[in-house]
Amino acid sequence: MSVAVSCGTQRPAGEVASAMKQLIGHYEHVWVGMRREVDQEAQFCDVDYADLVADPMGVVASVYDHFGLSLTAEAESAMRSAHEASTTGAARHTHRYTLEDGLTAEEVRERFT
Repeated sequence: MSVAVSCGTQRPAGEVASAMKQLIGHYEHVWVGMRREVDQEAQFCDVDYADLVADPMGVVASVYDHFGLSLTAEAESAMRSAHEASTTGAARHTHRYTLEDGLTAEEVRERFT
């Protein structure tokens, strides 16, 4: 399991992991509360990360459809170009993040499943 976390710090890894656990707990509490208080179908569209990676534009189209929006050819072309630029050449992301230094896959799974 990979988790994307961007953090620039000189703090010890264990200290950062502890802070991340607290942050995850806070956002979990806020997120669950928000979803209880609103019309979930109208306000939220859950996307599976594996689907997003496998078919980014298909997922974008499904999100637009979910909210009753039209995905214009111009917008789709711009998104395809941005995606292509982010996966090739100088703009390609090269960071790899792991669950080392205090976070476990089980802890993340418990919070986000």
